[in-house]
Amino acid sequence: MLQLFNRKYNRIIQKIELLQKDFQKLNDNELLDKNLELKQKYKEKKNLNDLISESFALTQEAIFRCFNYKPYKNQIIGGLALNDRKVIEMKTGEGKSLTAILPACLQALTEKGVYIMTTNDYLARRDKEKMEKIFLRLGFTVGLIQANMSREEKKINYNKDIIYTTNSTVIFDYLIDNMVLDKENVILRPFYSCIIDEVDSILIDEAKIPLIMAENIESKEFKEFKYLLASKLINILEEDKHFFLNRRNNSVTLTNKGEDIIKQSLDIITIYDPENPWISIIKNAIRAKYFFIKDVDYIINENKILIIDQYTGRIESGRKWNGEIQHALEAKESLKISENRRVQSSITYQTFFLQYSRISGMTGTGKEVEAEFKKIYNLEVKKIPLNKKNQRKDLFDQLFLTKKLKISNIILKCKEISLTNQPILIVTRSLKDSELLAFLLEQENLKYQILNAKVRDHLIESDIISKAGRAKQITIATTMAGRGTDIILGGNLEYDNQRFLYNLFIKLKKQKNSYEEILSLLLKFSKKFKSIFKQLVTNTSLLKLQDTEIWDLLQKKIIDSKFIGIEFLIEELLERNIKEYKSNRQIVINSGGLFVLGAEKNRSLRVDNQIRGRCARQGDPGTSQFFLSLEDDFFTLFGDVAFQKKLKNKIKDSTAIKSRFMQRQLTKIQNLMEQEDYRSRKINFEYDKVLNELRNIIYLERSRILEDKNLENIIIDYTISFLTNLINYLEKKNSKENVEILFKKFLVKKIFKNKKKKYIIKNVTRALLSKKESHSLNLLTRTFDFKLLRKKDNRKYIRIFLLRELNFFWLSLLNKDYVLREVVPLRSYNYRIPAVEYRREMINLFYLQKKKLQRKNFYNFLNSFAILD
Repeated sequence: MLQLFNRKYNRIIQKIELLQKDFQKLNDNELLDKNLELKQKYKEKKNLNDLISESFALTQEAIFRCFNYKPYKNQIIGGLALNDRKVIEMKTGEGKSLTAILPACLQALTEKGVYIMTTNDYLARRDKEKMEKIFLRLGFTVGLIQANMSREEKKINYNKDIIYTTNSTVIFDYLIDNMVLDKENVILRPFYSCIIDEVDSILIDEAKIPLIMAENIESKEFKEFKYLLASKLINILEEDKHFFLNRRNNSVTLTNKGEDIIKQSLDIITIYDPENPWISIIKNAIRAKYFFIKDVDYIINENKILIIDQYTGRIESGRKWNGEIQHALEAKESLKISENRRVQSSITYQTFFLQYSRISGMTGTGKEVEAEFKKIYNLEVKKIPLNKKNQRKDLFDQLFLTKKLKISNIILKCKEISLTNQPILIVTRSLKDSELLAFLLEQENLKYQILNAKVRDHLIESDIISKAGRAKQITIATTMAGRGTDIILGGNLEYDNQRFLYNLFIKLKKQKNSYEEILSLLLKFSKKFKSIFKQLVTNTSLLKLQDTEIWDLLQKKIIDSKFIGIEFLIEELLERNIKEYKSNRQIVINSGGLFVLGAEKNRSLRVDNQIRGRCARQGDPGTSQFFLSLEDDFFTLFGDVAFQKKLKNKIKDSTAIKSRFMQRQLTKIQNLMEQEDYRSRKINFEYDKVLNELRNIIYLERSRILEDKNLENIIIDYTISFLTNLINYLEKKNSKENVEILFKKFLVKKIFKNKKKKYIIKNVTRALLSKKESHSLNLLTRTFDFKLLRKKDNRKYIRIFLLRELNFFWLSLLNKDYVLREVVPLRSYNYRIPAVEYRREMINLFYLQKKKLQRKNFYNFLNSFAILD
């Protein structure tokens, strides 16, 4: 199968195998020297393709020396496909983290920086710490970027050869870089290469969500009052009479009757007035009421709204919805309206990642969205063959008439399976459903553990995942909670050993007099174990460490010779417990492996497949099944009415139906929903392309100002642009005299107080009046006296005000962008294309704001030269 997969790769793989045999003969220093030779070859020829075989062979040998493990052929194929700028579909448990190392080491030869992106800080740190030794053996530097790091720390790490980080962290750093007022504060290099883990989650599911830098602005009482008033006002509006809801894409359309009743209630002429806009406030109040559900989309904690990530089930700390929906929800829940926030900068994943010269990614489910990867990102999807045969059984979905019946049957299924040794993972779509199932399991005396948005401690989350594969264990999790970590059948021996020691150390740390009690727990261990344990807790500073530092020591994230004895303790625990864990694993395997029970269908078949993929990893057995009801959102929001009626006729009150016909119809509904989601992302991408064109113009101008090499030319450019516009305006008014007055009595008298007055009046004005504007303005700028800019402080002063004005220019565009995206789709009713309308409006707005910027900068120059003189 591997040979048939891709003949192009087979030849390279054979060459890699031969080269690795040669590299096995090299000692560590020679291996390092060989990689340095490859770096030199790249510097000379600038061709990575010539170095693929050697680099992959060297990396493969380094992996073997670090882990005593040789990558499988499917991992090498995956690495080659990643290097070819492809998305690889590689099932979970097949070793994606190690696969990414192969192309990363090749691309790092360029010394331009290779980003390995994950979805959260924990996974970035875990992968960096696990893989770092491979990179170091080959002479590469490795950086880790975490959200809570200082900008100084980040700058150091961004300059490494390999950078482990999260997608959101690097984007926020990018946005900040393009707001700074000093070049020294820029921390990112130009983007070269990135390898994205869970690439479908980032580039598809979250593609159109903007990442926003915002600032608090002074709160105005009337504005707060608007949100509160809108929240009450919408209660008199009736659906299908005053407004229509599209529950598929969460959009709201007001009817003429709806607009009239709002205008009448508010005593205003229009709800679309740019100076007093009500349209978006009213629409967001309706959205908050009908589309945003407590304990599904958000929770309330300490009188604050916390967002639940729909893709991970986790609370998104520090994140808020855009200002108006956030305020609408606060008004709905009768909470204090948070401060008004103004967008300073923003960008979507779609737009950001297209800046990389090389982009590739890994996912367990990519083929379903292959067309979108190709169309938006020009990325092909390659399906990587499994190393071991997939033994998962996907049972038919079970469909019930009501949600109550569905939940009852889920509990019955759990009772049935609990009579065996099979562990169960129940995946719900909301926190609310997870807690309902937990309550009902408790009523049946079935033991369970729950992982949802309320579990905010990573250690507790890891505990839950480590136990999820044990015999008879029932785990309830929301959406993809725990994604990125394996559920190990029989239990996670390595993790449990670390946790055992951690609990002992923390107990001793908190209760100094508990040593004798703890010693009694160690009676079954060897004398050496007890001796080392005693030495660690009495003769070292172990118990003075922070709890997190102790955990990092146990996970080998911190290496300290003082605590070297910990390795022996873990080794003995491993030897002592491995037989029991192997036995437990076999018990679970014999019972059929993990049973994954989906409590509701998702919009995307791809997400359903990700849920199924939680079981049967690396050749293990496993079973998956979904339980549905006709009252689920899947049917009420998206289903075909005729199809629902047909299903209702087939379902008896207390039983479920399951058939190939139904399965095909459910897949058809999901395909329709995915097409709709794609259309929404595509429209958003069309808008984003326009905004990105403008962003690039502004960011290029920022770079030009930050460089500070041609500040004089920048001043001249702004002056010429402003005066050209002004002269054109005066000439349109048929006011040649005004142009002459502008020069003789204003510019010459007020600005050019030097010996060149006569030259200006004689030559510049004459050229100007003969309609040679560009020639005359160039003559004028030759008279500028830039002596003041020779002083460093003066240059800095001018540079800062230019950058601040440019920041404000971009900010004003972004804050208009949100309103424009609300209004433009309404024009489709007049047979106008929204994307075309958006482009026209944004470009007009851009040039209007640009003229204001030029005027402002011109007068700033006048004032600055007067102040600095």
